[in-house]
Amino acid sequence: MERAGSSGAPAAEAVARHATALRATRARAAAARARRAQVLISAPVGLCFLPAFLAVGVARW
Repeated sequence: MERAGSSGAPAAEAVARHATALRATRARAAAARARRAQVLISAPVGLCFLPAFLAVGVARW
């Protein structure tokens, strides 16, 4: 931006490249958080559903 201000060169291309890089970085971070959430949610789901399946299995006998 300083170079664009002092020389009059257009800054749109540099800003667009920077925005694209930021979007890609944020998309990778969001995907990593989503993968981590999938792993972290499996324990509570298992702890809730496993006893129910066991109870249904015992009740059927």
